Formats: sequence, structure tokens, C-alpha cells
Amino acid sequence: MKQIITTRLMHWKKQWISLVFWLLFPLIATISLTMITDTVQEDSKVPVGIVLEEETAAVKELTEEIKAAPFIRMEILPEDEALHNLEKHELDSVFIIHEDFEENIQQDNRTRLITGYQSDLSLAYSPVKEMIISYVQQETGRAKAAF
Repeated sequence: MKQIITTRLMHWKKQWISLVFWLLFPLIATISLTMITDTVQEDSKVPVGIVLEEETAAVKELTEEIKAAPFIRMEILPEDEALHNLEKHELDSVFIIHEDFEENIQQDNRTRLITGYQSDLSLAYSPVKEMIISYVQQETGRAKAAF
């Protein structure tokens, strides 16, 4: 047994570079692939601009729910900057949350709460719009149940 260990140590002494490489290669490859995957996932999120005309609890809740969506990268911007970024195709779409959002929800008035803009290169406008509409309907349902 002692001779086998001695022989192994002699072999490792001559091949230490190869041994260290093959011991560290799986670890380095795993870390690299994980970092690349995270970068690609972050870059594949849809950039959406949100314009807030008022700051209320309902608006903050809506923006938090939009921000929590896994496929959206939300930016809160002023209206002129958001529309300018949409024209430059830096944003996929822009949604403007109008004033009296909370009051209209409490009065069960769902028309013209949010205005959406898209460019001719917008790919994800429809899914994002439907997601935001579902959040608004959910909030309206809660308000209706509360009153």
C-alpha cells in the first residue's frame, strides 16, 4: 500500500499542472456558465417606462406589482423623457398612470386610468398591457369588495 501511495505522489509531482487544471476546470466552468446565464436573463427583460402623474398608495402598489414581474425591467420616468426614449427604441412601451387613479378605482370607473404607448418595434406591448390591466382589475375588485 505504501508503494502505491509513493508511486502516486511521484506521478502527481510530475503532472501537477494537469492535475490542478482538471480539478479546477469544472468549478470555473460552472461559475462562468452561471454568470453568463444571469447576464442573458437580465438583458432579455422587456424595458417598460412608467409615468406617474400622482403618488398614492394604489399607484405605488401597482408599480410594485409591475416591478415584481419576472420579465419586465421597469423605469419610472417623466412623460417627455419616457416618450423620447420610446421614439429612440430604448423602451418597448410606455404606460402613463393618470391623476385620480385611486379615486377612479374606488368609484369603479375603469376607463382611461392608464394610457399606453408603443412603437412600431414594440414586441411585448400586448402581454405587458394585459398584465397591467389584470392588476388594475384586481385592485378594482378589491376596492369593490371593501366598499
